[in-house]
Amino acid sequence: MSLLTQNQLKRIIAAQSAIAARTDRLEKQIRIGVGFHGKWYRSQREHWLGWIVAKERMALQKGENPDAIVARKRWTNLNCIPMMFWLAEVAGVPDEVLTGAESAAVEAAAINDKDCQQHGKAMRKVLPWTSLEPYLVKAPCADPQTTVRDSDAAFEYLASLKNKYRKLKDETDAIYRDWLGRR
Repeated sequence: MSLLTQNQLKRIIAAQSAIAARTDRLEKQIRIGVGFHGKWYRSQREHWLGWIVAKERMALQKGENPDAIVARKRWTNLNCIPMMFWLAEVAGVPDEVLTGAESAAVEAAAINDKDCQQHGKAMRKVLPWTSLEPYLVKAPCADPQTTVRDSDAAFEYLASLKNKYRKLKDETDAIYRDWLGRR
């Protein structure tokens, strides 16, 4: 049993293409994700990387070690259908599973056209972490420098657009840089 860490997940995500054809089609079909509802991100890759850095900074702010966070925790708190679908697609989850996830996504989005807990539950039902993680551990990882560069750029973009994250950035820059320097 693997316990993929949040940092390992971030390195896997950083190694993936921002473009995923099925995710792009799904976003357009359900009208959730990139280009809809004023979302800050320009790709699900950027969404993931910015969100993980925000979670790292929040952990540091509480005196917690972000390196101790397991990736499964991130998965269990997600409610964004395209974000979840993108990760499964780029990880290489089989087409038949992705087709089931698309069906679940369409059904969930028909009930509520904005991110909500029911979306996350619907996706986790067809894409449980236990079935996703084996594909993720086989996926390529970006080197640490590329991961930090791309993740920081995603978070900087998020912080430039959203006051809540600008405040988080300002409050945690020193401890975040110190933490990165110790890794």
